[in-house]
Amino acid sequence: MTENKSIETLCAITGLAFHSIGDYSYASDCFCQVHRPENWHYENQGRMINFVFDAVVEKLTRDGYTPNSKVMAKIKYLLFNIDDAL
Repeated sequence: MTENKSIETLCAITGLAFHSIGDYSYASDCFCQVHRPENWHYENQGRMINFVFDAVVEKLTRDGYTPNSKVMAKIKYLLFNIDDAL
């Protein structure tokens, strides 16, 4: 899979959650470049990214895996600005 195809696929997975939930009261712009007009003002409040994060952690735990603590700390920092996790 190419880099662009990987990014587009991850964006579509996030879009699946966003459009399935159907709550358009918050910004959730896609992070890929597909169908983005020139001079686009990107805005994403992180709700769907957080939803996908929670789903991945839930699936890992359900399948008997322990989410990697270093990666979890970085994600918590990026999503929630929790720097004491680092």
